[in-house]
Amino acid sequence: MDGIRLNNSVFRDGPNQYFSTIDPLSLSSIEVVKGQGSFLYGSDAIGGIVNALTKGPIYMEPPTVTTTRSGKSPKEVAPVAPPVPTGPYITGAASTRYATAEDSWMGRLEGSISEYNKYGFYIGVTGRTYGDLHAAELGDLSHTGYDELGIDAKLEVFLADDLKLTVAHNQFIQDDVWRTHRTIYAVPYAGSTVGNELEHYFDQDRYLSYIRLEGTPDTGFADRWQLTLSHHWQSEDNHRKAADHTSRVDGFDVSTWGIDLQFETLTSIGTLTYGANYYFDNVDSFSDRYKADGSFNRSAIQGPVADDSEYHLAGVYFQDLVALSDRLDLTLGGRYTYAAADVGKAQDPISGDEISFDDDWHDFSGSARLLYSVDEAKRFKIFTGVSQSFRAPNLSDLSRLDTARSNELETPSQGLDPEKYLTAEAGIRWSSERLSTSLTYFYTDISDMIVRAPTGRVIDGLDEVTKLNAGDGYVQGIEFEFNWQFADDWHLYGSIAWQDGQVEGYPDSTTRRVEEPLSRLLPITGLAGLRWDSPSRRYCGRQRTHCRPPRPFERL
Repeated sequence: MDGIRLNNSVFRDGPNQYFSTIDPLSLSSIEVVKGQGSFLYGSDAIGGIVNALTKGPIYMEPPTVTTTRSGKSPKEVAPVAPPVPTGPYITGAASTRYATAEDSWMGRLEGSISEYNKYGFYIGVTGRTYGDLHAAELGDLSHTGYDELGIDAKLEVFLADDLKLTVAHNQFIQDDVWRTHRTIYAVPYAGSTVGNELEHYFDQDRYLSYIRLEGTPDTGFADRWQLTLSHHWQSEDNHRKAADHTSRVDGFDVSTWGIDLQFETLTSIGTLTYGANYYFDNVDSFSDRYKADGSFNRSAIQGPVADDSEYHLAGVYFQDLVALSDRLDLTLGGRYTYAAADVGKAQDPISGDEISFDDDWHDFSGSARLLYSVDEAKRFKIFTGVSQSFRAPNLSDLSRLDTARSNELETPSQGLDPEKYLTAEAGIRWSSERLSTSLTYFYTDISDMIVRAPTGRVIDGLDEVTKLNAGDGYVQGIEFEFNWQFADDWHLYGSIAWQDGQVEGYPDSTTRRVEEPLSRLLPITGLAGLRWDSPSRRYCGRQRTHCRPPRPFERL
């Protein structure tokens, strides 16, 4: 988020739950950086990254068109520089939305005050309330509604012509988000079963605050530099009430401090990007039990992850873009990463006693990419590359004590190794004033993927599973996208993607290891759209923050 790592050491499988704590109405855009691997972004960046870019102050910039004195031609009088805007520039917006399918209301208020090249302040608030879903074949689905609140603000101060300070805060709260399928309120469909719990819902709260100083000096060893200090906090509480009216509340708080320093330098051997970052997680986790009358019963040793735990993630990296010739560019990159986990209070799955342990991992990931321009105008290009990536075991892998799939209990695992990935890709691209299109194929080899494996033991009526480096396999895919400006104000755009993958794992409670489709594979997916932009660029035919043609390849 704004280039700051969102993943933390307690993220479990199925990260959609955590990405939903980003308010989309607080974002100016979302960028997807594909195929870069771990050498720029570290652990977890397997196929690339998703970067959520938040909104900020709006500035009244000087007009770009110069003027001349009345009655004089441009040859007779030099152009007159446009005046620089002075005084505060204030903007605001309000929006609302209602939907019948889930009986939901959404409202957003935002405002900005700024002075060009001096300062800018932006603030926004989003509120949502979702009612129960109504499905055509199933009717009203009880206990599927919940509430959300988002607050975001950003202050920018221009300390000098080449120096800017940014202070930002982005927070999102979700209340009473039910896992209805585990409760008696579930509605069966196509043979699915109904749960037996009386309550099962989540409360989530996440905020990111950061201070960033960035400069573009005219002299010195760097042409651009950026220093970011961040604090990320995430809280999750899981409320459950069993059929016998006993209750439990499981949860955790994770506080992440981060520092990131990045430089960009134009050298005789190309454009060099390099830097270092460090993230430190401090985790508190709990599991409280209550009797049927609501009185406190006992507190377990740990919650969903180990209590009183720490996680360190540090790295140094570089990337160099070298022009081997007028038509051939080479990009080389590498990153050294150090990860360490200090598991404070975990519960031994056999004895039930309190245990603690620690482990650390080292990794070097590299990448090499070639881009060749077939024609002199550099419209038709061919690219290929190979990159390494990895994922270090996190606290969720090492110490989770929580329900997993149906009728399964996941218990702590020690001695895990990092997952390893090797990706090769190749493609072609065409870019002109009217047409941009790209076709890419990629193949990723998967080694030592961390997967759940049954132990054969049964705990409290649930099949015990633990994590092992038992998943070897692959994933491959083809992607095509285009944007065609067939008239001055009209664009036809679209994309299509196909993926396939297999990985070894344990699909059921038996110890039989089989090769099965990779979890969460994207089905073949296509998109086609038509957009109209008014000549004044004040209106456009679909909702966009800025009315301009999309440029899907500008980062490649």
